[in-house]
Amino acid sequence: MLNTSWLKRFTKLTAVDLDPLAGWLFSLRHRGLKHLQWHQADALKQLDALLLAHPKASILFDNMLGQQTLIHLHEGRSSEKELADLEKDLAALKDRLRGRTWGSLHDRISGPVQSSADRYKKYFEKPLVTESQNRQTNAQLMQTLGAFDEVNAYGEWLDHLTSRVFSLDAPRTYVLWPFAPSYWHWLELAWVKPGDNKMSI
Repeated sequence: MLNTSWLKRFTKLTAVDLDPLAGWLFSLRHRGLKHLQWHQADALKQLDALLLAHPKASILFDNMLGQQTLIHLHEGRSSEKELADLEKDLAALKDRLRGRTWGSLHDRISGPVQSSADRYKKYFEKPLVTESQNRQTNAQLMQTLGAFDEVNAYGEWLDHLTSRVFSLDAPRTYVLWPFAPSYWHWLELAWVKPGDNKMSI
């Protein structure tokens, strides 16, 4: 999802991913990047060490935070307490990153839809993008989706537990992303700059 020309604006890039193939795929996708260092690690578990090692770095969580819920469910860490603790940890990131420029693109909710192949292609090629000056609840995002006659959401949608990653009044963007013809996601993204960080809510 990252633009190569945007990445080339940075004088140094440190990328962290658990997947052993991620570094090779990233370099293949983004050719010509200079000063790229790759680390195979769990960035969230090592976040404090990374922040200490790179005190002036901007931080980007690219399609990562919303995946934590899926990882928990896959690994059987799905009790009410375990998921509540995960949501609390994700909400605490804005305080841990206070004073930094940081951003995230993550899943908010996802679930099944009924839509034609033409409509899937339409939104895949040009996803619906909406701007918001504050946090939208999951119910509000579903209401927005329900306003589109050409896309019928149904069944149970997954809460990726990321609704409090950004502060309540942080401007953000929502993207309706057709992950597959019958399963779509609402993505949330924003940049936070020093001075923009609010108290946790």
